[in-house]
Amino acid sequence: MPKRVLVVDDDAASRTGLQALLERHGYRVDVAASGIEALEKARSIRPSVVIADLVMPGMDGLELLRALQEEAPL
Repeated sequence: MPKRVLVVDDDAASRTGLQALLERHGYRVDVAASGIEALEKARSIRPSVVIADLVMPGMDGLELLRALQEEAPL
């Protein structure tokens, strides 16, 4: 079963490009346009990896990663 990756970026072109690249390499990719959307998706899909833009409106990438770490520490 391919690893599941969650790509989070407020820029649609960046999300789409990274999604296409990762899928070509065999990853199962989900995308989110914001930190809040990503947090909600991560709760249900439980990705192996989260790739997040650091600069996003609202919840930025670091805040997202901290929230994910609090919910499911390593």
